[in-house]
Amino acid sequence: MTEPLSARIIRQLFGKKSQIARRVIPAIYDAITDQCLSPIKPTGKLIDWCSYGKQFGIEDSSPSTFLAAIQVYYASVALWLGAEHIQHQTNKPYQWEDVCDSSYFQDARINNLDVPGWMQKALLAAAPVAYPHWTTAEGDILKHLYQDLIPRELRHAQGAYYTADWLADYMIQQVGYDGQQTLLDPACGSGTFLVTALRHAMMRGVNGRDALSQLAGIDTDLLAVLAAKVNLLINLPDITGDLTLPIYAADALYNDQEFTPFDVVAGNPPWVNWQHLDEKYRDKTRDLWHEYGLFTHQGMEQILGKGKKDFATLFTCVVVDRYLKDEGQLAFLLSRSTLKSGGAGAGFRHYLLKHGPLHVKSVDDVSQITSFGGTKLDTIALFAEKTCGEHNSNAINYALWRSNMRRKRLEDVPLKTIFAMTTRYKMLAQPITHRDPSSPWLSAPEIELTAIQKLTGTSPYDAHAGVYTGGANGVYWLEIVENREETVLIRNLPEHSKKSLQSITAEIETNLVYPLLRGNDVQRWQA
Repeated sequence: MTEPLSARIIRQLFGKKSQIARRVIPAIYDAITDQCLSPIKPTGKLIDWCSYGKQFGIEDSSPSTFLAAIQVYYASVALWLGAEHIQHQTNKPYQWEDVCDSSYFQDARINNLDVPGWMQKALLAAAPVAYPHWTTAEGDILKHLYQDLIPRELRHAQGAYYTADWLADYMIQQVGYDGQQTLLDPACGSGTFLVTALRHAMMRGVNGRDALSQLAGIDTDLLAVLAAKVNLLINLPDITGDLTLPIYAADALYNDQEFTPFDVVAGNPPWVNWQHLDEKYRDKTRDLWHEYGLFTHQGMEQILGKGKKDFATLFTCVVVDRYLKDEGQLAFLLSRSTLKSGGAGAGFRHYLLKHGPLHVKSVDDVSQITSFGGTKLDTIALFAEKTCGEHNSNAINYALWRSNMRRKRLEDVPLKTIFAMTTRYKMLAQPITHRDPSSPWLSAPEIELTAIQKLTGTSPYDAHAGVYTGGANGVYWLEIVENREETVLIRNLPEHSKKSLQSITAEIETNLVYPLLRGNDVQRWQA
């Protein structure tokens, strides 16, 4: 294969619809024993594991065994890529059994490319027969395969959303990364940001090994740790001599590993709502939520949704404290709701603008052009500096990205193409209420923001839920058939009722009929 391997090609070759997957996954499933089941258990009642197994000819599949088979298969592709790269670089052929127990990597002086013990025996059933030959690879080539193999519901439960290469490329550019700074991705997944930073450094003439020594990644998922190590390995042009791949299996919030604070912290933290966290982990992190002032609502407000906190906000606060050096740069992908929502993001906004150590420099709103493996998320890229000086008091630069094309999927195109396909509208953003830094952020062009500020303040309007008929819209919603002097001829609207109703035309007093304004009757600047 003369074309460099990419994430798209890997998905085509090894994805769930490929001949290789249909041959290898059943073989792994048959080889798995109870002793080598995955430590990650299937979650999500919406996943039909039995039907998924039938796609591979596996009848009545055990969910835990089938998930383990998918993970072993994914790991086998990663390990094959790593072994092939070493063979290309060193001319040392490999035996698959030596790859499965890590001895091939140890002999090649790769110090920490370890295969998880629970999957070593099952990997033997995934011997790479008739796999294509290749010589070069570009970027994080494993993320699309993971998204293709692992059901969306399970990835959602884990908060695992993999970042498009162009977006990681843009964020690494924005922090001015050139390989001279240290950089950490504290939720690195398969290593998209780290590989992007590595390639940026090497394009600027930094030796690959020197660039690697400036990087570090952390993740709780052993499979992601393995994938990130392999991605870094195959993007290195020189692997001779001892080599340690700086990826650590740990929880960034409770990691015991001692790190010197980093110049840059960049990445895509886990997007999981508080209520979807594992119950034990919720209890474990409860004190941290209070410590950073992220629990600002109680009682009925929490019940009505203002208490739906995003774990990514807590993650951001902790990693800035623990891993980012003073005057260091933060580049994180977050949900737009952390800045825009009424109550759920209030504590985080207060942290950003009042008590936290972060000075927000700019925000890029890419929510209209981004998706993560088919999942549409309202996404912003937040850029900030850790400082002990004054906090944000002025409006913040805010760019809204919009596509110029009808094409909706913008994941697999380079950054220069994204620039050509989009328009970036320059705006400013600031809290709606100046005196309340926890209030939602308002973003608009500067001239409009000035005008809108004149409208802010306490509204005389007392908001209510509106007219609630208890399901009887077809009874109380009326059409005026004819206006008369003191009466009107009306007809009820049974088509707006969930129940079958009779249509009745009758004459009633005019003063008993009131205008009705529904939500879909309201448009911008008019109702």
